[in-house]
Amino acid sequence: MFNVGPAFVARPSLARPAIVFTSSRNDFLPPRSFNGAERVLQLFTMDWDGRNVAELGYLNNSQALHPYQLLDGRLAWTSWESQGARDMRIFPLWLIAPDGTGFAPLSGFGELALTHHFMTQMPDGDVVTARYYNLNNNGFGDLVRYPIDPAGPDFRAVNDAAAAIPLERVGQVSLTPWTHPEDYPAPCPGQEDNAYGSANAPSCAPAQRNGKVTHPSVAPDADLLLVYSPGPANHNGVWSSQDEPVYQGGLYLLPDGASSASPAALVKLADEPGVNEMFPRALVSYATLFPGHAQPLVWPALANPGGGAAAPSLPAHSPFGLVGSSSLTWRDTDPRVPASGGDPDPMNATHEPLWAWLAQGADAGLYDEDDIYAVRLLGMLPSTDRSYPNGGVAFTNTGNERLRILGEVPVRHEGVIDAQGYVDTSFLVRIPADVPFTFQTLDRNGMVLNMAQTWHQVRPGEVRTNCGGCHAHSKEPLDFASTVAGQPGFAPTDLALATPLLTPSGLGGSPGVATSGARQVTVEYGRDVKPILAARCSGCHTSDTTDGRLDLHADGATVTCAGTTLPGTYYRLVADANIDGCPKYGLGAPAGSGDTYFLAPQQTRYLRSYQSRQSLLAWKVFGARLDGRTNATRGGDVDYSPATDPIHPHLDTLRGLTWSEKLTIARWIDLGAPLDQGSPWGWFEDDLRPTLWVSPTVEEGHAGAVSALHVGTYDLESGIDPASLSVTFDVAIGGHAAGANVAAGVAAIEGGVAAVALGAAVDLAAADATVTVSVADHAGHRTTVVRSFGGGASACGAADGDHDGVGDACDNCPNLANPGQEDQDGDGVGNACDTLSCGAVGGGAGEGSAMCASVSAGWTAMRRRRRERRRSRRLRMRAVTA
Repeated sequence: MFNVGPAFVARPSLARPAIVFTSSRNDFLPPRSFNGAERVLQLFTMDWDGRNVAELGYLNNSQALHPYQLLDGRLAWTSWESQGARDMRIFPLWLIAPDGTGFAPLSGFGELALTHHFMTQMPDGDVVTARYYNLNNNGFGDLVRYPIDPAGPDFRAVNDAAAAIPLERVGQVSLTPWTHPEDYPAPCPGQEDNAYGSANAPSCAPAQRNGKVTHPSVAPDADLLLVYSPGPANHNGVWSSQDEPVYQGGLYLLPDGASSASPAALVKLADEPGVNEMFPRALVSYATLFPGHAQPLVWPALANPGGGAAAPSLPAHSPFGLVGSSSLTWRDTDPRVPASGGDPDPMNATHEPLWAWLAQGADAGLYDEDDIYAVRLLGMLPSTDRSYPNGGVAFTNTGNERLRILGEVPVRHEGVIDAQGYVDTSFLVRIPADVPFTFQTLDRNGMVLNMAQTWHQVRPGEVRTNCGGCHAHSKEPLDFASTVAGQPGFAPTDLALATPLLTPSGLGGSPGVATSGARQVTVEYGRDVKPILAARCSGCHTSDTTDGRLDLHADGATVTCAGTTLPGTYYRLVADANIDGCPKYGLGAPAGSGDTYFLAPQQTRYLRSYQSRQSLLAWKVFGARLDGRTNATRGGDVDYSPATDPIHPHLDTLRGLTWSEKLTIARWIDLGAPLDQGSPWGWFEDDLRPTLWVSPTVEEGHAGAVSALHVGTYDLESGIDPASLSVTFDVAIGGHAAGANVAAGVAAIEGGVAAVALGAAVDLAAADATVTVSVADHAGHRTTVVRSFGGGASACGAADGDHDGVGDACDNCPNLANPGQEDQDGDGVGNACDTLSCGAVGGGAGEGSAMCASVSAGWTAMRRRRRERRRSRRLRMRAVTA
């Protein structure tokens, strides 16, 4: 188990911050990995003394790296986004509250194969991050800076001609335009605008190259610390004569954190030959780095009091949350139009034309707004590492991740036009908390129009309605309160204890909905798809030489490609990419498609990953071309014409293919073509821990005596074991001996809340009590919460004289309510009662008053003049030493 990347998180007591870190303690495997050694790292927090460890990042199904708390209290982290059809080398930045709510993108999704990593924040709030190609640069690249909350949208449009990348952050500037983040050596001086050419035909010796940078960190006076390596700073052996010396990292300073013209702008601090210095940090107070701030904003702890009239489907202590959107029409899913050719979504081309699905998630073919009909929510299950001693996972799909359909919900409110001028497509659904999920927008045939290719989560009791549409980050989102789903009394669709599914009966119609009491539904090849092919299709498809050269009787033999062994027919449908060294069947790549083999997300001639609308297999089953194009729309792709197909348009009459069977095949493709390869650890394996909410929280325990615990429980897969509930204390409580199961005889409730009586009203903080609560599902997975109410990090005392929620022992202004604990000058005395912090003000004028603001402005101007004098002195010294 690894616990890595610790960072402080502000708490009311400056001396007792919390700690956020990432951990592999859940023993999960990432969906895809570079070398098989990686393990899933998820976000956790704990008190300063190690108590009250709590998971935050249930959505971290791959890796969360290097969390960092911003001034506004949110946590930023790098996420390995190897989900769905996305390129597995993508590491963007994300934001999340310290309680795990309100996650949001920070760096965007547009840069194929580039990592945004090692970020810091500047005193004005701007973020600085390193960008680098993460296979051959060892973390070295360039630095960019952008505001955390620019005016208007946070991201530029996908096809903004002025943006270097799709969904570039608004206000992004390069701090090191003399280098680059790409997979080739740093440029030679004078060749910064042609770095690739510089790699091929350099005009300088390797040691003279501009070098690359990494590890930015804020320094006093708004300067920026970083690590700089001169020379190539790249170890890709392709550039065999240009890679030495590879790395020589030293600690440097970039004055004012401003854009620099050349490496000469960097001030050397420490650069010992033969030693790679890394991760510089300024060992000064937080207020020195961020004047006017003793620490970041203190966020309140997660509470789950129930939604009341605003959200009656979320009672107090519920293990569920609500998620919705104001519009599926107001979105950012357009593919980025490539520089050449103009086709926004080619079938089988290299590099930028396919960035749409490899880097961000995008439209599946062409469609108009009237085609948007429903939303599908998918539960995204982790995979436990069982490599010792029993072997690993035993399933495959195109993203190597188990998916479960939580429900399919129509979103069109016909006759209601939203503020953007479209038919209202708002929705609100109830889903399990602490379960990773994502969205797919569906057409009237129940097929994917676009897909959010990342993990999402809601915490218990969270109501999240600000998605603003699929990827709608370059637009101002439509106000949810103005939509149908945002009106008081709107009833959210339950996707936690029931699963609604669309029931189309004809192409392009208005499907019905059938709802079952199952908590989830999934589709798999052997159980669900293979019998349909055997009954309806295999009578014609008997060999690889006739009937489209597709043998549907080939599962009796296996095919091995790239170390993976698959049933023969499944291989032909899903994995026969015509790559050299692997068996090749069928008709192969279309003439003129750009390559002789298939490129992701095109899996084979018959199937496109997560896109039934663009898969030939679905066209044959439904008897129509479904991607919004005609055969003449573009060249180099697979064509289909029902008029020249005597069999497939009539499968429903000739061979009895039902609409239910058609939808099964479409859903199978849209789930990434799952294949169960054995038991245990196969596609149907229950590998998800139960959701568990426990009240009182630490803060509630310090607010006064309690007479009962409330335990909310839910399990998506095998269900909660009612007899598994255990509640024990490390001290005697209400007549129960220490260690006794206080919940004996109390049943855990699937999707509900169990009350566990303590036998008396107990002051848990005064008793210095620690409670351990756990529950299991029928598969034996157990979730445990250990909560300490006593003298640890949260022990601010029960006394709270000003009733602001911060105990007197921690309150920086115990006699005046200041729940945010603002402390402008960082002297440990809160703004509300600090009358001396900005000079001899007196008269009761404290921090934040008009008089203080005037004095503060004077001090700010003086500091600016002092910083300019220091900068001028550094520049004069550099000129002398040069």
